[in-house]
Amino acid sequence: MSVSRDELAALIADIRGAGNATDTAVATLAPLNPEPLCRLCMKALDVRDVDVGTHAECEPVRDVGALPAPALAELSAALVAYEQSRDRSRQTTIGPSEVGVACDRRLGYILRNAPKQPDEQVKWAPMLGTAMHAVNADALTLANERLGRVRWLVERRVEPMPGLFGNTDAYDTDTDTVTDWKIVGKSTVEKARRNGPSEQYVVQAHVYGRGWQRLGYDPKWVRILYLPRWSHSIADAYEWTAPYSRLVAEKALARLRAVDERLTTLDVATHPERWADVAATPTSDACHWCPYHRRARQAIDFHGCSGYQSKPAQAVNDYLDSLPAST
Repeated sequence: MSVSRDELAALIADIRGAGNATDTAVATLAPLNPEPLCRLCMKALDVRDVDVGTHAECEPVRDVGALPAPALAELSAALVAYEQSRDRSRQTTIGPSEVGVACDRRLGYILRNAPKQPDEQVKWAPMLGTAMHAVNADALTLANERLGRVRWLVERRVEPMPGLFGNTDAYDTDTDTVTDWKIVGKSTVEKARRNGPSEQYVVQAHVYGRGWQRLGYDPKWVRILYLPRWSHSIADAYEWTAPYSRLVAEKALARLRAVDERLTTLDVATHPERWADVAATPTSDACHWCPYHRRARQAIDFHGCSGYQSKPAQAVNDYLDSLPAST
């Protein structure tokens, strides 16, 4: 026959002769609750082990099967797919960052939305740059909140000339300074320290300034801040600042229009072989990073050009060119 908890409490109260011992009896019964035990050694469990039901030292060695495949390949594939899905990667129109490229042919390929050479590599450095841009934007937005006013305008869309759009990194309304972040490697910083920014970066900064000007602002300075990708310290950054020049911006935009007109005159859409008549400035560094550069020597057309050739490659090509045509 089973006895209820209340009946047992009443019985204990009667035995002790207490007038009202129900609460005392219930409290006395508390230790009777079963204590959690290890299901392997049957000894008491600590609170940290209750969720598992065993002591760590009691756990037998499990057969977990074969070692999982390395994650790097899967992560790389996911990053490539992610990068290709981003609006910036799918951009088909030219932006301010490209206006200052030295090579007219490359500029023409961008203007005519030529297909880029296949590239399934993870664009790790640009991804780090994208992440750092987002952090900087959040930091300056918080700085505005702490100031209680909007000093920094971040990630704003500008239109330096009709049809040419771009997103600027930051505009300091206290000093009327256009700022562009560059998250770069050590060699790029060292080169900038010695020689100043590249022409492409300088043009980009002033073209952004023209964009702000067309929005009604009065930019006085343009600034390029090289942030170190390789270092543990932001102190390794390099900063370049110059007065804003509308003339620099307008010259670059005039060149852009001239290249566009040249392509129209050549009618490269109908005569792709005429891409060879668009001026090019091939260099080892520029062609290495050019998305329209073919590594092998091929005809220059809408699908790209061979650009810079190393001396060994050029020697081989010259030899092949010297051979008589096959019959």
